[in-house]
Amino acid sequence: MTPSSPQKTLRATLNPSGFSLVELVLSLGVLSFTCVGMLGMTASCFDQFRGVIERSSVSAIAQNLMSQAQQSDLAALSASGPSVRYFDDQARELPSSTNAVYRAQMAVTPSAVYPAGGPANPFLTRITVNVASNNGAAPMVGAGGFWLDSPGQRVFTEVALLGPSR
Repeated sequence: MTPSSPQKTLRATLNPSGFSLVELVLSLGVLSFTCVGMLGMTASCFDQFRGVIERSSVSAIAQNLMSQAQQSDLAALSASGPSVRYFDDQARELPSSTNAVYRAQMAVTPSAVYPAGGPANPFLTRITVNVASNNGAAPMVGAGGFWLDSPGQRVFTEVALLGPSR
């Protein structure tokens, strides 16, 4: 005959499949550690996404300017000197530097030299397009109408060799 104790009766009525406080605190710690790591990756992904968007806009601007150069008289373009144009974040051309995100400068060099060297070819024209971004900041325009150099300002360069159109 075993006497029934109140402690044994209490244990028998508790559900043994429940979680203890220690298990709950440990699982919340693991969950919060995982969430902090995922938030850190999210910031990195947004930075990379912004870089891809910027590179896509720069490529569209350079292709647009080179396409216009191909359809123009190359002799007249080279005589006019470097031209500066301004674009918004969607790579649409703007009439002035107000609200511009990108500044593009196109230079035309007649009698281009091949990239590997050698003599100049009188039938080729070198088109160089430099596109600068103001990194999403307010337009910073100097006295000459060009953007002031700022830390971290990136300049992308695209070069093409064009022959005479027939």
